[in-house]
Amino acid sequence: MMKQLVLAFSIILVARMLAANETSNDAYLENDVVKIPVLSVGESVYRLDLQLLPNSNPVQLKMISAQDVTELKPSTAGASTFANNIVTIPFLANAKASYRVELELISTNPEVILELKDARISAWINRKALGEDAITFANVRSRLADLPDIAWENTQNLLEANKDSSKTAGIVLKILKGPTTQLYYDGSESSFEKAINLWANFSQPREYLALFYNFFDKAWALTQFDLPGLIDAPCTQSECTGGNSGIPTADGLGVGVFGISQKDSTDTYRYGPLQIHEYTHAAQCAPWIGLNNNPCDGQQSMSPCWLTEGQAHFLGISGSFPSFGDYKENRDRQVNSHPVESFQDFSAEKILQFYNDDIPRTCIGKPNYRLGYTLGMLTVEVLSAIGGSESTMKIYELGGMGQTFEEAFINVYGISWTEAKPILADVIASLHADVYM
Repeated sequence: MMKQLVLAFSIILVARMLAANETSNDAYLENDVVKIPVLSVGESVYRLDLQLLPNSNPVQLKMISAQDVTELKPSTAGASTFANNIVTIPFLANAKASYRVELELISTNPEVILELKDARISAWINRKALGEDAITFANVRSRLADLPDIAWENTQNLLEANKDSSKTAGIVLKILKGPTTQLYYDGSESSFEKAINLWANFSQPREYLALFYNFFDKAWALTQFDLPGLIDAPCTQSECTGGNSGIPTADGLGVGVFGISQKDSTDTYRYGPLQIHEYTHAAQCAPWIGLNNNPCDGQQSMSPCWLTEGQAHFLGISGSFPSFGDYKENRDRQVNSHPVESFQDFSAEKILQFYNDDIPRTCIGKPNYRLGYTLGMLTVEVLSAIGGSESTMKIYELGGMGQTFEEAFINVYGISWTEAKPILADVIASLHADVYM
């Protein structure tokens, strides 16, 4: 058994090629150091660095740094713990898999030494105990009526938990509008700040530049960010009306472009959801900052399009409306949006086929891409009801570590994508039908 544990932990360390950005409570690996951002010890909280001792058998780690962070009052949700001489790390991922690790304290003098006691495959959603009323893949079909409410509530709870987070303090938000552009919504700054707080536990762009402009101010927009393809993205031949966002630079600058047309002023989606949606696209790319000259290339290479748009759409709506009634009304309206003429059968069989056909990168620009705003949004709603509203962003974080979508999915939810997608297809077919009843 100990030989298997030694091998398992060695695999964890070897397979982890790149350091994660420290944002969440999850432990991570940096070279031969296990970094634990939050370790709960009774009423106190510490930050620890543990270094692997070379050639140790059983595997041993030496504490090389310890900082008392109790006064900072960090959240301890899903954090590592120390009790009965055991350090429990509930989630530690590498480029292929994720683990729950237990380390036993065996010495405190002259150095603090811990020894590997257990290491086993474990999913991210299992880092915290599930309540008796939890929605799971096993019972989700019987909980259809609860899904929208619980998913929306998860987002609202996340916003509340993150509202005072210090993790977003260094992110620069810059909002500019064209010289002749008249805005119909003056709350964009607040909406972007809400989006930044929403993703406080994940990598984000170092700065986010939001450009708002009408068709006549396109030339001005180019003077603010000289990338014609991006500036043209929200515009047609006669007006600018859409939105586009990402991280188009190697240094982590996020840029969002927002076309302004007065005819859109009656669309409630433009009053907060769009801003969160577009910022979320930049956050999706953030795990690849430093790995790619265009970080969004990494995201597009691993992500199906239903997830790209579905995540941004669901979080945009669920994060913008503090009442469930308003969320449900706007959510149902979006389910009816973005029709695809060649896709009119919303049976479980056809939705499963949609999942199977939605291949990363090749799905971009195809007619079914638009289904990400409808079927993708409903899929992310269900995943958020099961795993929490951060769970789909964890997929991208693991993708930035080198995992494929399929690897990241099972490491987040504890069920393979192959097993999950027919369940999801069945549930989404029912949710979609419910909107039309």
